[in-house]
Amino acid sequence: MEYSVKRSLLHDKQTIKADCPECKRSQNCLVETGLLEITYEGPVDASDKHLILRCLGCDTVFYGHLHSFSEEVDFDYDEHTGEWRTFNPVHRKFFPKTNKRQRANWHNTSFEIAYPDLSDLLDSLLEIFNGGHNSFVAMGVRTGFDLVAEVLKIEEDLPFSDKIEALRSRGFISPREKSVLDNLVDAGSAAIHRDWKPTDEEADLLIETLEQFINRAVVLPQGLDNLVKKVPKKTVSKGK
Repeated sequence: MEYSVKRSLLHDKQTIKADCPECKRSQNCLVETGLLEITYEGPVDASDKHLILRCLGCDTVFYGHLHSFSEEVDFDYDEHTGEWRTFNPVHRKFFPKTNKRQRANWHNTSFEIAYPDLSDLLDSLLEIFNGGHNSFVAMGVRTGFDLVAEVLKIEEDLPFSDKIEALRSRGFISPREKSVLDNLVDAGSAAIHRDWKPTDEEADLLIETLEQFINRAVVLPQGLDNLVKKVPKKTVSKGK
């Protein structure tokens, strides 16, 4: 079967939608230059566009890769003709990547110093989530709960269910929050033992739930303790 590659430079200054790493959203971007590479093998072909893009919103320059394959076919509905039509979907990647989730506002240098293990775990969760490894996110969130329980002085050798009950009985969480944490831990177990693969939305919700738990149970109380130390004490005036 004959194999060949055809390459050509892209000189037309086209505008396309692309994920700007600086604006962190889809923007109109100018194709400054690029290379079109079409690979042929018999009746099959693959197209790769390597693009140098400039964001028209912030002027950031970044790289884009658009790939399509003649044997990969999808369908869409033409509202004008009332017919279904086939097309070759285009897979788009941009570098640097736009992260789907950023650090929480309270996850700062002070938090890193006070809780280094929790800080490292949260950074790792964001890295694997932004990399698309959602099953590992569910496992990591389960570990994150374990670390928070350790910070709150819950006995390390207790099973997860007993740790959650200990948090409730000591006033760290409400009965409603206990139910949420039960589900959080079960999600991690499902990823480990039952081959559960959460979607991006589900993995994002797991991280959000863990972050809110950390903020409410660890960060806010510590912040309030620091605030109380700075508030001037009320002076009692002596009676005449």
